[in-house]
Amino acid sequence: RTSPFVQKLSNSKTMRLTVVALLLGTAAAQDLVIEDTDDSELYGASDSTPTTTEGFTPPGLEGGRVSVFVRMTQGQSAENRANVAAQATNNGGTSRTFPTALPDVINLRNIPQNVVEVLENLPGVESVETDVYQNFLALHDGVPLINAAQDQLINLGYTDVDGSGVRVCVVDTGIRADHVVFENRVDTTTGYDFHSDDSDPADDNGHGTHCAGIIGTGMFSLDVCGTSQTYQGVAPGATLIGVKVLGADGSGYTSDVIAGIDYCADPAQGAADVISMSLGGGGPYTGPCDNDLSAIASNNAVAAGVVVVVASGNDGWTNGMSSPACASDVISVGATWKNDYPNCETSSSTFSWSTCTDAYPSEDQIACFSNGNDYLTVSAPGASILAASHSSTNGLTSKSGTSMATPMVAGLAALILDADPTLTPAEVEAAIIAGAIDLGTSGHDTRFGHGRVDAAASLDSLVPAVCGDLVCEKDEDICTCSADCGSPAATETSCTDGIDNDCDNLFDCDDPDCDLDTACFCDFDGICESGENCDNCGNDCGSLSGASCGNGVCESADGEDCTNCAADCAGKQGGKPSSRYCCGLGGTNPVECSNDACNSGGFTCSTEVVPPSCCGDGTCEGGEDVSNCGVDCDCNFDNSICDDGIDCTDDVCNADGTCSNSANDSLCADDNLFCTGSEFCDATSGCQSSGDPCDSGYNCDEDTSSCIQCGRRNAACSSNSDCCSGRCRNNGKCSG
Repeated sequence: RTSPFVQKLSNSKTMRLTVVALLLGTAAAQDLVIEDTDDSELYGASDSTPTTTEGFTPPGLEGGRVSVFVRMTQGQSAENRANVAAQATNNGGTSRTFPTALPDVINLRNIPQNVVEVLENLPGVESVETDVYQNFLALHDGVPLINAAQDQLINLGYTDVDGSGVRVCVVDTGIRADHVVFENRVDTTTGYDFHSDDSDPADDNGHGTHCAGIIGTGMFSLDVCGTSQTYQGVAPGATLIGVKVLGADGSGYTSDVIAGIDYCADPAQGAADVISMSLGGGGPYTGPCDNDLSAIASNNAVAAGVVVVVASGNDGWTNGMSSPACASDVISVGATWKNDYPNCETSSSTFSWSTCTDAYPSEDQIACFSNGNDYLTVSAPGASILAASHSSTNGLTSKSGTSMATPMVAGLAALILDADPTLTPAEVEAAIIAGAIDLGTSGHDTRFGHGRVDAAASLDSLVPAVCGDLVCEKDEDICTCSADCGSPAATETSCTDGIDNDCDNLFDCDDPDCDLDTACFCDFDGICESGENCDNCGNDCGSLSGASCGNGVCESADGEDCTNCAADCAGKQGGKPSSRYCCGLGGTNPVECSNDACNSGGFTCSTEVVPPSCCGDGTCEGGEDVSNCGVDCDCNFDNSICDDGIDCTDDVCNADGTCSNSANDSLCADDNLFCTGSEFCDATSGCQSSGDPCDSGYNCDEDTSSCIQCGRRNAACSSNSDCCSGRCRNNGKCSG
């Protein structure tokens, strides 16, 4: 499938409507039955599920035996890898690899505990980690809410976009493939059960079938509150692949989850376009967890060209997610409510989960159990979602969780790839984000991510804007397409709207048209400029000791935070996706400072107390300097004013009144020690030593001021100093 998206728009709407009518006609004979609500994963049922703790032996292990991951250093020889695998086969265990997801990791299962130490000392082994067995699930009308119903898409001109030809791997508890909602679109020849190691991924839990139903239920008619309504999945034409990695109680090995990811991402096996994972473990991770093995596997699947969508988790964490949702390259998903409650479908007004309670929830409200942090991608309906049950071939049941929100987004990814199969995973994610409806705090936030998904808007984002079609579309404005968006003004008509009204590439107060505007005299830029002082412009020149938004200091003790004073309390920190940083008491901040200073270099708080000062009073005082208060602190050719307190820098007052401080290595005295290396000046930290001058494989000897070759692993030794590792074992050989 290589046809570009624009060809999709040319297909016949009439033909598509006929197909829908046929599907509805076929489905009408298959009566769907609504069963009881099952929200066990949120009511704490998983809390009683045993893990690898004392007294419990996970499946596949004999008493006293373990399952482990062996990380090999990159590019290890086949011989070294074979030696690791042999430790399993020679001791009654098994081994397996993950060529696509984790090419440098080997999983050894059912090996004696004492073999772990042997593994740690084999050539090429970087580390040995426990393969944890744990519960990974402690984690009709939602489709129209996200504008993904087929009649909605057809009415918008998307006449042939239903996920057809897109393969979605559901890595979960399996799928009941004979359920009528799937209409034979489950690829039973490809599915696999890694939990039991067989080719039949039948669902003995129900979680996987429910998630698969949200993605790929066909076109059906369902009586809702006395009215016949169309009932469908987000991508009713998608092909589903059941990959079972969890058992009947929702538990499984991390290695089985990784095996499932590897299988789906391998074009010779699962050959998936999208992986949907409504599972997770560990945490809370406040940032990327890219060293966690399941996260590495997920990122590698994305690198292999597969879109990976993962549930954020159901712990109610406002600054944390489970893994692999915290992997940098996956699409992580939080859960929202799809309707106002109570309503004709549900008389309940209060929903008490194991971690929190939602009372009288409303449409697009974030579910209280939904995890999130600065790296959450998007949110989707995930509370009280009706979908396929595994108990019968025609049953429906209602479940809640980020598990239910995740297949909503996986289905959306399938629609996008159906529209344009040439898109990369990053481009699919960008389209999902571009179409998301911003909810909660403006912009990206920790609860909704970039917003609640909208299928129609995401598909719209794929269509290039055409200047001259008399529609002012995305990426068009009065400056780029006056034919569609109107002519620019002669001058800047507003100095506060963030729009270049006259198209001269100057915005608001930067435009000379706004020089006399009162909004621009004190321009809130954090710089105390000529004409401004602490009396007439407290935001730029206010006292650094009292709360004054705009003075560049996050004064948390006086109530400032990133919510009410972003100018002082919000900064930048590199990273995906939000590039946000904030500290200060109050609000929902990553770090709470107990004082009135905030270190803009990271998520930390400064202990420095800033003395009182008033920028603009003509005196350079307190915490003022030429960089934050040039009005008072122009150095006026006095080099002493530019002293930065670093002994090895040349402090110079420049002709423009600014200071420069450049490192001068000659100002650092030689410590006369060979093994510390040469001395140099760091403009921030002062004099430093370059460190051990000896190459790898040599130890530094201060007595002879020379580099002496040291012994590597298994070299003969008589003392610790003979070994590069600094460890001479009792057998007279160096450790690795």
